Amino acid sequence: MRVGKKLWIQTPAKIFSVWGLITRPSKAYVNSIINEIRLLTLDEMENLFPDCKIIREKFFFFTKSYIAVRK
Repeated sequence: MRVGKKLWIQTPAKIFSVWGLITRPSKAYVNSIINEIRLLTLDEMENLFPDCKIIREKFFFFTKSYIAVRK
């Protein structure tokens, strides 16, 4: 953050994918993937990027991802 003036960083907020809807993976497989991933919360994004605007990307009523933007 110190070198560049502008930034755009996106991170997923929910575990949801079109692939999951199409292939219908087993519950054991989904659990193994979930145990390897820890998604950032909105508070964590705000703490990591205090001088940025945090945008919530929505899919219907759900927050799909968080985007930190500094212009």
